[in-house]
Amino acid sequence: MDIRMVAALNTRRYRTALGLSQEAVGERIGADQQYVSVIERGGQNLTLIRLLELAEALNVRPAQLLDEDYAESAQTHRDQGS
Repeated sequence: MDIRMVAALNTRRYRTALGLSQEAVGERIGADQQYVSVIERGGQNLTLIRLLELAEALNVRPAQLLDEDYAESAQTHRDQGS
């Protein structure tokens, strides 16, 4: 799986688990809702600084946003309609 999609799926999964909107995450990282949406669709190459900011905003370690196993389990969940 492409690293952008890994980060995208994990960002969305952690954000929704916290009950945060894209707008709320955007405010935490100094960006707008549209930027967070692009991240969650895998359309943005994240810089290291942005990855760190995003991890802090979601209360996770940066490595958790890049965990391919977690992303694949999220994708499987989505594909099954759960």
